[in-house]
Amino acid sequence: MNILAVDTGSDGAVILLNPEGEPIAVRVLIGTKTGKYWQRLIDFIESAKNCGEFEAVVEKVWGMPGQKSASSITKNYGMVLGILRAHGIEPVEVVPLSWQKPFIKPREKTSWHKEETDEERSARLNANRAERKQELIDAAASIYGRKVDHSGIADALLIGRWRWMVLTKQIEGPKPKSKKKRKRKNNKGVKK
Repeated sequence: MNILAVDTGSDGAVILLNPEGEPIAVRVLIGTKTGKYWQRLIDFIESAKNCGEFEAVVEKVWGMPGQKSASSITKNYGMVLGILRAHGIEPVEVVPLSWQKPFIKPREKTSWHKEETDEERSARLNANRAERKQELIDAAASIYGRKVDHSGIADALLIGRWRWMVLTKQIEGPKPKSKKKRKRKNNKGVKK
């Protein structure tokens, strides 16, 4: 089965991998303000259907307080899910820490220092993000044996590769969440 992987970032991409984990087609997704992002995704999905049956995997993202692009991140994520579901595709969702784990080395935990100013902390975090972005681009290039010069393409390649590795049992996927029923208390404080 083919794998359709979507990086939902503002400079995201969508890629179709064959059952051997090799890319068949790729498309950069830009232009969220003009609607071109969504049309490019729809066109890609429709052409991917011509390549055979596929499973979709989407990066599950969320915005953090104070993040300038938080609303666009969650908007893109929600729109991608909606477009896939409108095409009758129920995507697998994966958080960044899960799909990145097989491809990059773990980071040392750093903590916020009281003597660090907001500007210093911001600069340190931006440097860490840039380093991680480059590490992911390098990982994608080494896996596929070709230069990857766009972070959205690198992310989509690695998200798809992660899913392929899970499906071929090279790595273990995330555990399904258990649906335990909570015992409720009645109005007298006694468990039912």
